[in-house]
Amino acid sequence: MTDSEILDRQILEYTTTPHWENGCKHDLDTYLFSFTCIETPTEEVKYDVYCFRDYRDRQEFCLRFGNDSGDYCSPGTIENILVGQSLNRYRDCITLLKSIGRIEFVKGDLNE
Repeated sequence: MTDSEILDRQILEYTTTPHWENGCKHDLDTYLFSFTCIETPTEEVKYDVYCFRDYRDRQEFCLRFGNDSGDYCSPGTIENILVGQSLNRYRDCITLLKSIGRIEFVKGDLNE
């Protein structure tokens, strides 16, 4: 996916109420938000987003898109997501940031 394809995706709705059952059994305090976006010109998808610590104490993300137990994707850490999305102009920056520390998500209020 190119940068322009990522930017062309439209977020139609943002909410703090989950769309789906927590089939992964994440702790309730790891739920962040839900959103609906256009995946293809004819398909809207609803996601619930969780951020949790893995067994190595790294932050990982889980995106649920249905109630079945397998209806999720876990793209990994923030670094994995950024590097894996072909955002070439950010790769060197991410590599340097990782070499001097780590990148983490800190939950805040979107309305701030």
